[in-house]
Amino acid sequence: MKRTQKDRFQQGGSQVGTASKLLGLTEAEEALVETKLRLGDAVRTLREKKHLSQAELAKLMGSSPLSVTHQLRKRGRRVAV
Repeated sequence: MKRTQKDRFQQGGSQVGTASKLLGLTEAEEALVETKLRLGDAVRTLREKKHLSQAELAKLMGSSPLSVTHQLRKRGRRVAV
């Protein structure tokens, strides 16, 4: 968040912090979330590099497209894979 935006929010009475602080995550939980986010990004990057659709990736994995998306979302990331 840009400093000017943060200042405007605070002047309006809002509190500004991190998602970890809001959710009360421990350092270990925060590290786990970050790892899951990087994993999801890596899967998507590799899938796109190989020119695979979600359906094609799911077929290679012996799964369904919805299952692949669900597993990545379950790991903390809401992205189209």
